[in-house]
Amino acid sequence: SATLVDYTDTYPFFDKDAKRNTIVLSLQDEFQYSNSFSFIYGFNYEENTYKTAGIEPRVSMVYQYSTDNIFKAIYSRSHRDASWQEMYTMNNRARVGNTELDPEKVDAFEVAYIKKLSSDSYLQTNVFYLMNKDQIYNTAADPTYRNVVDTDIYGFEFEYKGNLTSSDQLYFNYAYVTGTSYIKDEDKSESLPNVANHLAKGYYIYNISSSLSLSGLAKYVGSKERVSGDTRDTLDAYSTLDTSL
Repeated sequence: SATLVDYTDTYPFFDKDAKRNTIVLSLQDEFQYSNSFSFIYGFNYEENTYKTAGIEPRVSMVYQYSTDNIFKAIYSRSHRDASWQEMYTMNNRARVGNTELDPEKVDAFEVAYIKKLSSDSYLQTNVFYLMNKDQIYNTAADPTYRNVVDTDIYGFEFEYKGNLTSSDQLYFNYAYVTGTSYIKDEDKSESLPNVANHLAKGYYIYNISSSLSLSGLAKYVGSKERVSGDTRDTLDAYSTLDTSL
């Protein structure tokens, strides 16, 4: 027969009185310096019951050298508040909530070039650099969530959209991503874990008629290194192919 279990003294997994109020203020404006030079700028301000993310500026510049050649530069600061689980989990040996967590913050820089080949086809390339601060992290040895990781991520991306004939559409995207993670309390840097350096995807659509089309979607994800302390083998690269009619 089944054994009866008394759950009278089962402890809650979340603080039942958990509550967080958030106030957000946002402002954005656009300035057209000339027919070919424009700016979009603004900021967000967020404050909640526990922590404030403060003022987060963002600005982008667009320079249209000609109708076919466009340059962009973007800077922004943003954040992620600690999740409900990261703040309020309790009575769990693998996860311990922490209401003293600061928001994760990121400063993002990006420059891009767009070459218009026609009204519906283009080439685009961009270079990016992300500076992530105070990322929230826990381990089996120390299950309490803490702001202990800073991560720099950088790379470039190439994208093409166009067609080979008047009856089809072709798209391709390739990205190279790399970076480093710095674990503060261990004073240790390591290459970016759990992230594939090479990513590619693309699709091809052929319109057989106005009501019938054939398409293929391919994706490639490169190999990924494990996090520090994980002795398992590197995750192998993989690819997928989906077709539809």
